[in-house]
Amino acid sequence: MRKHGVSFHDAVRVFDDDLYPEDDVPGSLAEHGEVRVRTIGVFEGHVLLVISTETEKGTRIISARPATRYDVRRYEQARRKGPWPD
Repeated sequence: MRKHGVSFHDAVRVFDDDLYPEDDVPGSLAEHGEVRVRTIGVFEGHVLLVISTETEKGTRIISARPATRYDVRRYEQARRKGPWPD
């Protein structure tokens, strides 16, 4: 997360967003042996993308970075429509 300039504290706050769209990362189970989830949310006016997985101990954040323009567009569409657009 340091690489992308996003702190763990900021990454966790993405889950505080009222409606954070999320979906499974394609191929993550086969490639990494776990289902990874892509979540986009807003914290202090910044749209962030967080990759996480669920463990026995709770949610583990794998990576976090500022959202790309594509991610922001998907986030805005999801906020208007509900589920993630294809």
